[in-house]
Amino acid sequence: MKKLLILLFSLLISFNSYGVMKLANGIIWHLVSDNSNGNEFYLDMQSIKQKDGLVYYWILVNYDKPMDGFSSAKIFKEGDCSLKRDKTLTMMSYKEPMGEGSDFKTETPSNPEWSYNPPSSGGLFLMEDACIAAGIEITTIDGIEFETTEIKDDVKLKEIEREKKYFGSAGVNWRDNKNYQDYKFDQNVGSSHSIKFNPSELEFIFDKPINGIKITGILIPQFVGDMLNHHWGKALVTFTRLKDNKSFNLYVNKLVFSESSMDNVCEDYQKEDFNFTNCKLTSKVPMIIENTLFDEPTFSFKDIDYDGIEELLFNVKFASRYGSETFAYNINENFELDKINSISIVYTPTTSEFKNKTIINESRGSCCNWTEYTWKAIDGTYTLISVKEFNQFVNVKK
Repeated sequence: MKKLLILLFSLLISFNSYGVMKLANGIIWHLVSDNSNGNEFYLDMQSIKQKDGLVYYWILVNYDKPMDGFSSAKIFKEGDCSLKRDKTLTMMSYKEPMGEGSDFKTETPSNPEWSYNPPSSGGLFLMEDACIAAGIEITTIDGIEFETTEIKDDVKLKEIEREKKYFGSAGVNWRDNKNYQDYKFDQNVGSSHSIKFNPSELEFIFDKPINGIKITGILIPQFVGDMLNHHWGKALVTFTRLKDNKSFNLYVNKLVFSESSMDNVCEDYQKEDFNFTNCKLTSKVPMIIENTLFDEPTFSFKDIDYDGIEELLFNVKFASRYGSETFAYNINENFELDKINSISIVYTPTTSEFKNKTIINESRGSCCNWTEYTWKAIDGTYTLISVKEFNQFVNVKK
């Protein structure tokens, strides 16, 4: 209990805020902040739940120096977003950093009490990030009100719409895009664009058809073991409708073909001295790729813009705070990509709300600044109708 009290006190100390991620035991931990003691505090974004206005979430603490023989702790929290207070429901202390290993001790307070978080404290940063991710509206961050700016000018909205839809996307022509390189921010320290794969290109097929559509293609591997232990490459993907053999191609500049460091993607990959500059692929040809490696399938078909024709949804896995973005490609009645308006919308599944033929998508730069994009389905595609920017209004203190 003494260790628990010391840790709770450390959460009240002023923090610096970051946005780094680390993978441990299959959990993506987001570094929210550290304090003057050198302790690091992480948030598990996927664990966040809300019920009756309260938010529940797991945090992880990495100690700068071992505390009573423990190097880290995982803590399950209950947060009251309106009153800026939280309870510790369970604490698990680990001998190893990042909550790893089987040697741990569990503490569960019999009658947990509310703890009020002062401004600029780590506990407040963690809880407010959890509240925002859970979709609970808050009017202040760290006791500071927000100012809201809304963009409604049609010309400006069209400019933003084009940028949101087509920035980071690629064309359908394999020859034009084969040497295209992007997502350098996804690379791990051990990986680089100079890695040599053998073979350098290979055919692939997805493990099963989707809605009667077979997915095949050619993969050019790019990375093995990025910061989230994803293995990926760029690819020319062919979608073939089985009932009539009609097909179309789509170039994608990031296709994850494996998601675990336990997969023997390269020969000798499991060895500690594995050389990241050379990778002899162990996959059979064609490589079989699972469509459901993650919560969101890589490819799916669904009518999300209410025109009676299913869109091709491509979920791109990013090494970013919210995990992925979905590109919705328009397909016409002849089972072809719409050449005039190829993309209906680009949105982030974890921060989007669907209702009444609209999608409200939030894009967050930090705990204290974010942008809300409102899209409306019009004539078989999504049109941007409003952009709201939320920023700290530093002149008003609560």
